[in-house]
Amino acid sequence: MHMRCRQTLIHLVAYCPDLIDQRAQLIRAAGSTNLRAILANKDKAVFAAEWLLSTRVLAYFNTAMEVAATDGQQWAPFQEL
Repeated sequence: MHMRCRQTLIHLVAYCPDLIDQRAQLIRAAGSTNLRAILANKDKAVFAAEWLLSTRVLAYFNTAMEVAATDGQQWAPFQEL
C-alpha cells in the first residue's frame, strides 16, 4: 500500500492505484462513479460502506470488521462496578 496520498474517501473511491480491481467492483454494483449519487441512495451507500471496510485500507476500521464477524449472541452487558 502506498502512503504518498492522504487516505481520504475521495482518494480511495476515485483515485487510489492500489484499489483498481476493488473500485471496479464498487462501480459495477453502484452503477455510478459519482460518490454523491452513491451516498444519496441508502442501498448503494450501505454497499459502499461495506466495500470500504472490505478493502482493509483504513486500519482503524479493522476492529469494526472483526466485531462484525463475531457471534454477538454470547455477549453480555458489562457488570456494574
